[in-house]
Amino acid sequence: MKREIGSSFYKLKSEDKEYKALADNKIELEDHYTLYCSGRSAFLAILEEIHRSKDVKHIWIPEYYCHNVTGFLERNYDTIKYYYINPFEYQTKFNFQDFAKKCDVIVLNNYWGLFNYDYDPQNQDRPIIIEDHSHGWLTQQCLNSQADYCLASVRKSYPVSGGGVAWRPGSMLEEPYYETKADEAIEDAHI
Repeated sequence: MKREIGSSFYKLKSEDKEYKALADNKIELEDHYTLYCSGRSAFLAILEEIHRSKDVKHIWIPEYYCHNVTGFLERNYDTIKYYYINPFEYQTKFNFQDFAKKCDVIVLNNYWGLFNYDYDPQNQDRPIIIEDHSHGWLTQQCLNSQADYCLASVRKSYPVSGGGVAWRPGSMLEEPYYETKADEAIEDAHI
């Protein structure tokens, strides 16, 4: 019997050695998080929470980023700006405060789970930081993030067709965006 589903995952049985390895190595998530139907939905919820309380001048995203996400963001926000970062030089110092200011939001992508951005979370003159851990789910940077907000598309790590998660390290998200407001933009999140 063929057990493979897709190209990378198969259903584990309790007698599989992988099942035991996973069961014996659970990672408890201490932060409060909210689950969404997609990573883009989680992203939208975070951005809308920020916009409810702050005037945002620019939303900075890396040039090397998922084209589906950038298209979605450009359809929903007219303040998108791009910055250059080499995703293959993960040990390079990166100072986003050279261009992103206090009135901005910056997305820091944890490329392949290797990036560890060094910034002062107590600095009041920095932009709002969103870390995207879609490709670094449960890495040290993800588990120990000091960003204002974090998100991940869980389908990049788990054998599921969709799903996203958003959280605020050390605190709770406000009331989930989609439970407080009807929004047609959610339809664009799946295109």
